[in-house]
Amino acid sequence: LNHLCRQICQNTPDLNIVDAQLDEISKRPIYGFYAQLMAYAITSSMFTLFFGGAFVDAFWSFWIGPLLKITAHHLTKLRTNPFLRLFYVAFSAVFFQRSSVIFNWLHMSIR
Repeated sequence: LNHLCRQICQNTPDLNIVDAQLDEISKRPIYGFYAQLMAYAITSSMFTLFFGGAFVDAFWSFWIGPLLKITAHHLTKLRTNPFLRLFYVAFSAVFFQRSSVIFNWLHMSIR
């Protein structure tokens, strides 16, 4: 898709050609659900480390990322409004993050 966008900007091809290429792109297979879950887990934990989080934060992000994907997946199946889905997933992200901080704090205070 990125390559197609670059082609459109550089060459301005005919609309029929662009439409045919978009159809070809949409027919490509997508990764399975479990592969997407693993990608969410790895990506969320790596972004946590990249932006200065500790390894404990990355551990929790590794689990929160797939939870957000599952939440978004179920909301998509329910055909919810995309704006409300985005709002709910963002709210869930904050909830999961705050829960991990509280859990981590409780675990540290028990020691």
